[in-house]
Amino acid sequence: MAATAGARAQEELKRHGIELREVRVGDADPVEAAADEWNERPDYDEIILSTLTARASRWLKGDARNRLAKRLSIPVRHVVAEPRH
Repeated sequence: MAATAGARAQEELKRHGIELREVRVGDADPVEAAADEWNERPDYDEIILSTLTARASRWLKGDARNRLAKRLSIPVRHVVAEPRH
């Protein structure tokens, strides 16, 4: 299911001119997924955490932003996805 969603997202981004080098399925917990990626490839400059609004985001309710900042030694930038109208 997650791999299918990733493939669909990759195709959608491609239609908008954004080519992804790779789509990977990680841990269901975004902090664990980011930590796994960081352990495998520690050359990132920052993490960009994209979530729904605070009211709708399970990740924010789980304090993902602060947990990421504490767990990894790189900056965390948070962006909020705006709903389509």
